[in-house]
Amino acid sequence: MDWTTLWMQIVSLAIALINSQLARSKGRSGIVWFFVSLPLGLLATVLILVWPRPRQSYFQALRAGWSKSAR
Repeated sequence: MDWTTLWMQIVSLAIALINSQLARSKGRSGIVWFFVSLPLGLLATVLILVWPRPRQSYFQALRAGWSKSAR
């Protein structure tokens, strides 16, 4: 294995890890965006940054309100 190939794989994994954390902070699935980021790389980063946060569904909002009042 060439050093350049190894370096490119390490950088690709680092970008995928960063994208998964970025996606989680935007309210999206980190594991899905990790695997999407492997082939797409920096394009996935741009997609995560550009797309708006997903809306909270009625049941998620209800559950979040219920769990706060249960405390």
